[in-house]
Amino acid sequence: MFQEISQDEFTARLRGIERSRWRMEFQRAYTVDMEMPRYKHWQETGDIDWEYHLWWIEYMQRLRDEGKSVRRIKVVDEPLNDYWKFTYAQTGRLNAAGDATRWCNRQEMSHILVPPTDFYVLDGREVMFLHFGGDLQPSGYTVSENPELVAAATSAFNTAWDFSTPHDDYKPRNDR
Repeated sequence: MFQEISQDEFTARLRGIERSRWRMEFQRAYTVDMEMPRYKHWQETGDIDWEYHLWWIEYMQRLRDEGKSVRRIKVVDEPLNDYWKFTYAQTGRLNAAGDATRWCNRQEMSHILVPPTDFYVLDGREVMFLHFGGDLQPSGYTVSENPELVAAATSAFNTAWDFSTPHDDYKPRNDR
């Protein structure tokens, strides 16, 4: 039902899409990003290092121009922690490039049955799961082409997508 894959195969599958790649993010922070100098720079100055994102913006624009759908749901706690404030500050430009992003408050989506970890649905044919350790570091990747599992992940994503707020309309709550 599941096959473990390497990071290289994970990346190749993402890049090899024919029609669509949809991601649902559940982590409360991504240590990989938090360890990068651009995160510390943002914490100190509030400025985003757009130079870092140019390759992603160009890639998203190319996928959009090819007619491919890229959708992402960020499941967050509110008020946002520093990591998600950092992410929010850069999402508008990425969203405009074609990385269509919606936000969903974790507490408000508790009625939606979803896989317990980040996942991608690729071309409606396969689902890839990202696994994380207690230190929030990536610990592995698995993939499945099982039609029932792909259908369940697709349904969960679509339900959450319809329930989530488009980035341009999302205003993070600051109260608690």
